[in-house]
Amino acid sequence: MIGNESEILNSVTNIPLSSITGPLIGKISVLVGGIFGLYVILTLSRIYFDHKRTRVLEDIRYNLEHLNSHFGVPSSQQRMGLFRRFVQRVRNYRYQQQIGRISKQSNLKTTKYNKK
Repeated sequence: MIGNESEILNSVTNIPLSSITGPLIGKISVLVGGIFGLYVILTLSRIYFDHKRTRVLEDIRYNLEHLNSHFGVPSSQQRMGLFRRFVQRVRNYRYQQQIGRISKQSNLKTTKYNKK
């Protein structure tokens, strides 16, 4: 019995997949007709060209973003909501205060040394 089972498993695993699926696809195409093949071809071509068009549009958007940043044109990515604007203003205010303190301290030091 064990030898028979292994022979059956070997014979089942040696059957190519195309011999199993070929007749099934053939029957489906006969039932549906020639439109089935045409539909598959058109669907695959549509997927290919849509993918190609998407890549071209992504490249165009990438170039526009870099041109906008180069020429200083505000873009949609730079728009901030109410909360982000508030946080940005607080950061800028604190940064300006730090710069002011540093420049005042450096001016005091330089004036001290220049007076001698």
